[in-house]
Amino acid sequence: DGYSAKVLAPWGEPLNSAAAAWKADGTNTAEDQANSVGMHHDGMYFYPLNGSDTDGVLCINHEYIDQNALHPNGRTEDINGNRTDVEEIRKEINAHGVTTVRVQLVNGSWEVVKDDPLNRRFTGATEMDITGPLAGHSSLITKYSQARSVARGTLNNCGNGFTPWGTYLTCEENWPGYFTKASGRTDADNRIGVGSSGTRYSWEDLAGDASEQNDEFARFDATPSGANALEDYRNEANGHGYIVEIDPYDGSSRAKKRTALGRFRHEGCVHGKLTAGEPVVFYSGHDGRFEYIYKFVSAAAWDPADADRTDRLNVGSKYMDEGTLYVARFDE
Repeated sequence: DGYSAKVLAPWGEPLNSAAAAWKADGTNTAEDQANSVGMHHDGMYFYPLNGSDTDGVLCINHEYIDQNALHPNGRTEDINGNRTDVEEIRKEINAHGVTTVRVQLVNGSWEVVKDDPLNRRFTGATEMDITGPLAGHSSLITKYSQARSVARGTLNNCGNGFTPWGTYLTCEENWPGYFTKASGRTDADNRIGVGSSGTRYSWEDLAGDASEQNDEFARFDATPSGANALEDYRNEANGHGYIVEIDPYDGSSRAKKRTALGRFRHEGCVHGKLTAGEPVVFYSGHDGRFEYIYKFVSAAAWDPADADRTDRLNVGSKYMDEGTLYVARFDE
């Protein structure tokens, strides 16, 4: 008694006027999905605006998709089971990632604020910056990212976290299933679980399609095909498996993949107790059987004044790009 419930910011809710209203028959376009709330909500966190508890930005992870709900008749295939519809795959990629959406309490009921500049989508195709020890590393060279400084998209965003300086942390969890690598495999590919025959949603089936842009589908096949890494996507999967930092208060900012916190199937990211002059500590789990819990200890000492800075991603670089990563050992 005294409580009520309503749906807030469901999958397909338009974030802006570029998206048509959600349609129950699955006929919304890939462009609609790129401008609407993503699918299958997981970790989330509320960021108040101007200290208000009735107005703020809700950050929402989107872990995976349901193809039967996304499309009018499920996914389209040929007689051999290969994907044939480019629009469907783009829509699926756009349904992944993270949503930031402004919400307000109006007359006792929470509502989405449509067309707000803080409403954003970070999808499976959004370009993001690589920071920390892997920025510029040769293992990140691809045909698309020859400068080794960016990765495309964030996938299978499950658990989450937040920082003392007001940013959102989204965790890339069971992302290896989105990539395949039939040959040229490394110990790291085997260790982390990148498969050798097909992927979870078969996005690579449309590689080479006449409408493909910047190898948007080919990149999910990490099998070496060129003379070197500059000519193919053998390293594409290396741009995934990180904690990604997002500033919910800055609608023009770019997401940062914080590689110093480790590359694995992250489930959650929680900071420890803050003490002025002491390092900032983050904990994260690897969501897999017989895996581990990790602790990252920043090289920089905590300055309480950083909690109030508005250049939040610069603060994130200060504390999350350099430090020591520990793995917990649990003896029998």
